[in-house]
Amino acid sequence: MFDTLGKLVDRIGDYLIVENPKNGNGKGSLSMPGWGALKVEFHKLLKLAQSKNKHLIFVAHEREERDGEIRIVRPDVSGSSGKDLVKDLDFLGYMEMRGNKRTISFSPCEKYYAKNSLRLPPVIDVPDTAEKGNTFIRDVIIRATLERLNQDAAEARRYEELLAELAAQIDAAASPVELDEALRSVQGAEAIWDSQRVAKHRLQDRARALNISYDRAAGRFVAAAAAAE
Repeated sequence: MFDTLGKLVDRIGDYLIVENPKNGNGKGSLSMPGWGALKVEFHKLLKLAQSKNKHLIFVAHEREERDGEIRIVRPDVSGSSGKDLVKDLDFLGYMEMRGNKRTISFSPCEKYYAKNSLRLPPVIDVPDTAEKGNTFIRDVIIRATLERLNQDAAEARRYEELLAELAAQIDAAASPVELDEALRSVQGAEAIWDSQRVAKHRLQDRARALNISYDRAAGRFVAAAAAAE
């Protein structure tokens, strides 16, 4: 856990200036190249944790901005790097008191920025750690993260299996009729990510290799000679 994200960013900035004076502006702050280097360094930190199967938690103070009468809360991070850094995070929640309960909200709104790529509930009550122990992050956040990773892995396997099955039929097609059958298989297959686009591109490549074109008016593949007629 890093407490706070703002301090971490400041320390990375200090390190980058020592490593390369061009990363500084001569006043102790980062230069434009320095901010770019900071984004790279932060991304490397996330990748390092991922490679070691670790989960990183960043705690940030809030910084208030105003848009007319609207009060907007953002993570308190130096410079303009805050918005860029949080793009690499899996989720971002805003903790506040609602009545006598502490909550974390993961749904973005006009008041604060949030991120809910893990499909967590929009608002989660934070239990009293003195009574139930400090296991909230592990029980709610990390468990959801692992479930999401498992779901993504399962879907990736289904994606690869589906494309392999369609590719086998497409590559075996040697006539307009067989290409028509392959197209119907593609159109009737489950759409996983970009599977439809990838399979149709492969079908087009196969048709070109066979000198066969698709007649949109007739709704079928035809040999090049027949299409010319």
